[in-house]
Amino acid sequence: MIAVVAALWAVPAAADSGFLGIQVQPVDPSIRQALSVSGTGGVIVRDVEGGGPAWQGGLRTGDVILGFEQRDVAGFEDLVSRVSATQTGQPVSFRVWRGKEERTLPVTTGEWPAGWKISAVATAVLPEFGLTVIALSEKNRLDYKIRWGSVGVIVRQVTPGSVAAAAGLKTGDVIVAAGRTVVTAPDTLEATLRAMGPQWYVLAERGNAVFLAGPAVTEAPVVAGETILAAGLADGPYVMDTARNDGWMSPAAGLPAMPAAYQPPAEAREGAHETGLTIASLSAERRKRYGLRWSSRGVVVDGVDAGGRAQLAGVKTGDVIAQVNQQPVTDVAQGKTLLSAPGALMLTVERSDGVQFIVLGVTTAGNDGATPVAPLLKWQGGS
Repeated sequence: MIAVVAALWAVPAAADSGFLGIQVQPVDPSIRQALSVSGTGGVIVRDVEGGGPAWQGGLRTGDVILGFEQRDVAGFEDLVSRVSATQTGQPVSFRVWRGKEERTLPVTTGEWPAGWKISAVATAVLPEFGLTVIALSEKNRLDYKIRWGSVGVIVRQVTPGSVAAAAGLKTGDVIVAAGRTVVTAPDTLEATLRAMGPQWYVLAERGNAVFLAGPAVTEAPVVAGETILAAGLADGPYVMDTARNDGWMSPAAGLPAMPAAYQPPAEAREGAHETGLTIASLSAERRKRYGLRWSSRGVVVDGVDAGGRAQLAGVKTGDVIAQVNQQPVTDVAQGKTLLSAPGALMLTVERSDGVQFIVLGVTTAGNDGATPVAPLLKWQGGS
């Protein structure tokens, strides 16, 4: 599989192909068994760009794509070549397997957004801020372990004692927006920061955390709503992060009012002994303890039994289990029930560097439990 993955990195997309905004990987036999998917073709959706064409069409993480445009998908390369032949604005259809049934989803391809096709060498040096940033190319994304779907620029260097250092920025941070402008390239950040002047601020990601940094936001209150994390700025509420739901909103967008404060789930912790796991609610305390992303939903792994199915498959303490066999996990009790089901189980797990599929009961200790990660399709991401 490693050789196949390396070869697929080199497959070019047509320059004018339509954009979908999904990351996929091959469906290995263990996933096929867990999800009761027959046949040998298809690919599985590993992640979906929030608000992108595929998201708007209803594709979601964990969907198995069986067909594209009234024809079966033979595998990864087949889907790459066929999608690469599409045009911007073209209506297409996907046939997917979700919840042990097939459904057809119509999607209209979009234009390539700024920031998805970028130069690997683009750099901006801002001496007045003490900041050097580089483009979020695919190589830089891998080098800095930044999750797929993140858009922005990477902080390469912060000068000690500079205004950027005073604001709390660090090497490896991803600057998502400057003010209310989403950042797509180093020159975008440079022009926007200089236009903002002394009262500048940026929205940044660090691992699983999102935060505002800069002189203009030192006292800004932050409210975690049920689906939106927002800051109260002088010019109105500001979206920092959005849970992955149908009401997704772009970072840096405005809101008519601050969201109502979200009450995190009550403390709950149960042993799922059939799998060798202890799972717990995503309480405020556990989010802080494990450094979990605010927008993550599901349950967190709070313990892994030595020698159990989960440990052998590669599950780790601090993993967020978002789905079991494509079914969203809503709370600890329901999660325990799903994990008690007989047969192979495919867990959709969120980590700081992205989504992974881990199958319990089929994988062994030697392959780290996770299915091999194929590259995102070239008609989705920059190179």
